[in-house]
Amino acid sequence: MLDLKTSFIVIVVQILCFEYCLSRFIVRPPISPLASNGTPIPANFSVKYYTQLIDHFNYINTNQFKQRYIISTDHWCDGCPIFYYTGNEGDIFMFANNTGFMWENAKQFRAMNLFLEHRYYGESVPFGKVDKNLTKIGYLSMDQALADFADFIQYIKATIPGAVNSPVVVFGGSYGGMLASAFRLKYPGLSVGAIAASAPILAVQGLTKSCSGFPLVETKDYTEYSANCSQTIKNSWTAIERITGTADGRKWLTNEFKLCKELAAGEGYRVSQWLDTAWANTAMVDYSNAATFLSDLPAYPMREMCKQMTNPGADDRGLLSQVHKAANIYYNYTGHSKCCDLVASTGLVDMTVWGFQSCTDIVLPFCANGKTMFEPFDFDFKAFSDQCFGEYGVRPDPRKAVMLWENRSLRSATNLIFSNGLRDPWSSGGVLNSLSDSVIALTISHGCHHEDLRPAGVNDTQELINVRNQEKQYMKQWIEEHYIKLNYFPNEWLN
Repeated sequence: MLDLKTSFIVIVVQILCFEYCLSRFIVRPPISPLASNGTPIPANFSVKYYTQLIDHFNYINTNQFKQRYIISTDHWCDGCPIFYYTGNEGDIFMFANNTGFMWENAKQFRAMNLFLEHRYYGESVPFGKVDKNLTKIGYLSMDQALADFADFIQYIKATIPGAVNSPVVVFGGSYGGMLASAFRLKYPGLSVGAIAASAPILAVQGLTKSCSGFPLVETKDYTEYSANCSQTIKNSWTAIERITGTADGRKWLTNEFKLCKELAAGEGYRVSQWLDTAWANTAMVDYSNAATFLSDLPAYPMREMCKQMTNPGADDRGLLSQVHKAANIYYNYTGHSKCCDLVASTGLVDMTVWGFQSCTDIVLPFCANGKTMFEPFDFDFKAFSDQCFGEYGVRPDPRKAVMLWENRSLRSATNLIFSNGLRDPWSSGGVLNSLSDSVIALTISHGCHHEDLRPAGVNDTQELINVRNQEKQYMKQWIEEHYIKLNYFPNEWLN
C-alpha cells in the first residue's frame, strides 16, 4: 500500500509524464505564432482544419472532428519534399514555434512544412470538449493518432497539385519523437525517413531497465554545476515537511514564496510539487541559448539556479529561501508575476488528457533509488493500475508499446534516426546506440531535450552543429533514394 506522499509522487510523475513533463504545460495559453524565441516561422503560413475520422478502426462509427494543422509552402515546388511534424501533447503552435530545424532547412530542401495537431489537444478535440466518459475519451490512443497522421498525409499528397511524388520526412520531439518513430514502424510506405528526437521509447513499462533513470540524470546535471546545488535540493524536502507542519511555518512560507493565497494545512506537498516541476523541466531545457519553450528562460538556466543554492547546511528557512530563489528563475525570470500560484504555474490544473494516455498506452514507471537528490520511492504497477481504474475506468496495457518498440521491431526499421542530448533526463530512456546501418543513434554529450530540432543559436556547441549536419545528410540521402526509385527529379530540388 502506498503512503500519501509516495502515492502523490507516483501519480504526478506517471500521469504528468513527458516533461516530467511537457504535458505539465498542456494547459498553458496557446503560444503566439510569432512569439517563440528566434524561430523564423514564415509570415504567410496558414492554419487550416482537416475533417478527420474519430475512429479509424471500425466500419460503424463514421463520426468526424476538425483537426488543426499548420502549413507553409513558401519554398516548396512540385514534387519537392514535405517536412511533417507529428504533433504531441499540446497546442500545435508550441511545437511549430520551437522546431526551428524544420523552418531553417525548408529553403535549402525546397520543403513544405506541415504540423498536425494531436487529437484531444489544442483545438483538435473530438466531441467539442474533453470528457472523462469512456465513450468520448476512449478514442484517444496512440494507434488512433498514428492513423490520423497517416490519413492526413495521404490527403495532402492527393489534394495539393504536384505533391503526389513528394518524399515525406517525419519529425518529432519527446512524445512526438516516439510518434515519429512509431509512424515509421507502422506506416513505412508513407515517409522516406524520420528523425525522432529525445524519444524515450525505452522508458516505457516492459522495456525500461530502470525506473530511476530520469532522476539519476537530473541529479547528475545539477551536481555537475555544483555539488552544493544538488545537496541543497536534497536537504530541502524534509525542510518542507517541517516548515509546512506548523501554522507559523506555513505563514512564513506564504510570505517568503509570495504565494497568491495562504498555504493551508496539508498542502506542503504542493510546494514539493512546484519545486520538483522546476528542477525537472529546467534539467530538460538547460539550453545554451535563451529560450521560451516551457518558460521564459536565460541561457543555461540551471547554472543561474545553482548560483542561488550554495549552502546545503543552512537551517530549514535558509534552505527554502535558496530553493525559492532558484525555482523563481524558472517560474518568474521576467519578474512579471506578482504572486505565485503553486498549482496554475506548474500547469497541473487539468491533466485529464495526458493522464488518460499515461493510464493506457504510454506507461512510464518512475522511482528514486536513494542515490539521487530526491527521497526514495518505488513504483508499484498494481497500485498505479488501481489509481487509473479509479480515475478513468481503465487499466494500463504496456504490451502495445512493447510490441511496437521491442528490439526486433526496431532492427527491422529503415531510415530512422534517434537523437538524444545526454544532459536531458529523458535520454535515460532513449536509443543511444545505432541498431543497424539504417537505424541510427546520434548523441550530443552536452545537449538537452530535442535541442537538435530547436532553432540555431549563437551559443550552439560544435557538437550540436555537427549532429544537425549529419541529420541533413541523412535526409538528403533518403530523399535522393526516393527520387531514384521513381526516376523523378524535380528541377528545383536542391538547386
